Amino acid sequence: MKLSVFANLFVASAATAIPAEILVGSLEARSSPILHGRADCGGYASTCTGGYLIVQSGSEVDFTAYKCGNGKGGYDDSTINLNTCIANVGGNLVFTKNGDYGSSCSGSTVSGTTLTANCGNGKGGYVSGSIDLNSILCNQGGNLRC
Repeated sequence: MKLSVFANLFVASAATAIPAEILVGSLEARSSPILHGRADCGGYASTCTGGYLIVQSGSEVDFTAYKCGNGKGGYDDSTINLNTCIANVGGNLVFTKNGDYGSSCSGSTVSGTTLTANCGNGKGGYVSGSIDLNSILCNQGGNLRC
């Protein structure tokens, strides 16, 4: 069963509550969207062992993982546009389909599996936002997916 939901969310963090209005495309058998990780995807780092490259050109942000096991005894390199997986909500990077975070964030870098970027906070300022890519990206047959 697929549901299209437009929700007013209040995401609680240890420091503050962040109001967020986001469009959630479709939810399958979930009562609420998962903002900081996914129950059905994740763990790409354990099967993509050849390093990574992140390239931000304007609002486009491409992440390439090298030497991803393809399930057939071989390895493939895989690239994914992170705008298809991540949104900027008040300076916080969160998982959501087609989030287009690159349109409001710049200077994307990755250290380990953590993506960090300088993001607009919706109040005229910029803050450092981050998200663990290993919690939202998975390797499916040598291809990165979110």
